[in-house]
Amino acid sequence: MEWWHWVVGGIVLILLELAIPAFFVIWFGLGALLVAGVLLLAGALSLTAQLLVWTLSSLAMTALWFGVFRPGRQTTRIGTAAGETIGEVGLLVSAVAPFERGRVRFQKPILGAEEWPRPRFPRGSGCGWCRSRAATSRWPGLDLSERNKEQPMSAGLAVAIAVLAFALITIAKGVRLVAQGEEWVVERLGRYHVTLRPGLNIIIPFLDNVAYKLVTKDIILDVQQQEVITRDNAVILANAIAFVKVTDPVKAVYGVTDFSEAIRNLIMTTLRSIVGEMELDEALSSRDKIKARLRESIADEAVDWGLTVKSVEIQDIKPSESMQRAMELQAAAERERKAAVTKAEGEKQAAILEAEARLEAARRDANAQVLLAEASSESIRRVTSAVGSEPGPMMYLLGEKYIASVEKLAQSDNAKVVLMPADLQETLRGLVGKLGGRG
Repeated sequence: MEWWHWVVGGIVLILLELAIPAFFVIWFGLGALLVAGVLLLAGALSLTAQLLVWTLSSLAMTALWFGVFRPGRQTTRIGTAAGETIGEVGLLVSAVAPFERGRVRFQKPILGAEEWPRPRFPRGSGCGWCRSRAATSRWPGLDLSERNKEQPMSAGLAVAIAVLAFALITIAKGVRLVAQGEEWVVERLGRYHVTLRPGLNIIIPFLDNVAYKLVTKDIILDVQQQEVITRDNAVILANAIAFVKVTDPVKAVYGVTDFSEAIRNLIMTTLRSIVGEMELDEALSSRDKIKARLRESIADEAVDWGLTVKSVEIQDIKPSESMQRAMELQAAAERERKAAVTKAEGEKQAAILEAEARLEAARRDANAQVLLAEASSESIRRVTSAVGSEPGPMMYLLGEKYIASVEKLAQSDNAKVVLMPADLQETLRGLVGKLGGRG
């Protein structure tokens, strides 16, 4: 049997004594508690040895109580027991003046005397015969065994109440109900003893103490906002949130004073170290990278404290107010620079395209002139071949061209007067003659 079996049995026997006031069962209950103490101090014992210790200790305590500590039967000087005086009748043998004592005589000696002084009664309270039970409760001068009996009964009631209170306190301290999601660390005489799991647990009252109560569910730790300086001397504000779980309650309570504060400070210092190695733009755009490095950096330390870091999230990371104003000015200047560069690039591209257009136009004009010259040459050859040596067709063509030119001159706004040769044929003939002479 385990030690706590004896504790429960002893408490049950003590409570049974309150229901059956024999003042006998209680010693067997105390014997069971004694066996539980022996098991705790001496270690494992066989069932036979446990029953032997329980029986001998219970009988020894019972014998000591009834043989030594319990008051024996009170006897009078003539052998009359104190319990036999209850109910005896006395006779008033002397008149009693108001507020004066009288005498009462009994049929047989009571506690060694036949007559006892009668208490003083006020005037008009006649009392001839009275029972000794009433006398012991009303007459302060008469000390009979009834009063001696009431006193032990009052003391027994006080002892019963004290034992009941002690039993209730013992049960309250020994039976512990741990809720789901919690684990309790128990110390025995100031030293770690055991960890209580969820459910009903039994500990030794007055020796074991629940020193710590830990929550084994995921704990949310809010890391306060702090200023962090980046590698390019920019000041940013960053805060985070961590999700941790207690996996080893003993390390969590004995490895560090306050694991919540320790994890919070560790995250703050590690976050400053990681961000300090980055440029401002990189720090603002690399939340996932910072989160991964942060979790890896604190995982080893958390294991030493009996904790598991589930996740670390960056809640907010932003520049300080002064840095925000500087960044706004920088962004405005950058936009202006980009606008000027874009405008210059546009003008440059326009000039290049315009020059290329002129080049292409000139090239095409030259090709057109060459083609036109070739066409004119071909036309002249064909006209020459067609006309031959006869001047008539030549004159006809020249006259047609001449008339067309004169027509254009006449249509011009600047030409108001057009001079025509008097003899057109002679003019053309002379022109043809000149051309023929040159040929």
